[in-house]
Amino acid sequence: MNSLLDQYPDHYPEQCPPNMAHYHTGDLYRFINRSNPVPKDFESYYDTNPTKDWGDKACQARGLSVVKCRLGVLEMRNAIPALRKKKVSKASISDNFGMLGDTPSSSSKRHCTWWMPKSILEPEKLFVVIKESELSNV
Repeated sequence: MNSLLDQYPDHYPEQCPPNMAHYHTGDLYRFINRSNPVPKDFESYYDTNPTKDWGDKACQARGLSVVKCRLGVLEMRNAIPALRKKKVSKASISDNFGMLGDTPSSSSKRHCTWWMPKSILEPEKLFVVIKESELSNV
């Protein structure tokens, strides 16, 4: 049986990705710590602390924080000073790259969570660091 659940890691809770998640074709932006994306830049909160009780954020903790537009990147940088020191990476994805959910936060109404299927083994290879000049053309 090939269900949607079979596509995602076994540690995902039921209903994860949630019903509000959708397939996305287009750009995704993610803040990273280095000049080039590496696997560590694409660890979820769950990956970094799998024994923590994530409560009602259990599903979101298994996804990655992203935004879909440059304006979202700028919004998050303005709200969170620590992000100003990070690099911005960008990928162009299609429907088979997982599901995306709008998960607005107090710092960004454009924040999203990206749930990657098990088939994405090296997400760092999908992303490239973009130049700051690309962000200023909003």
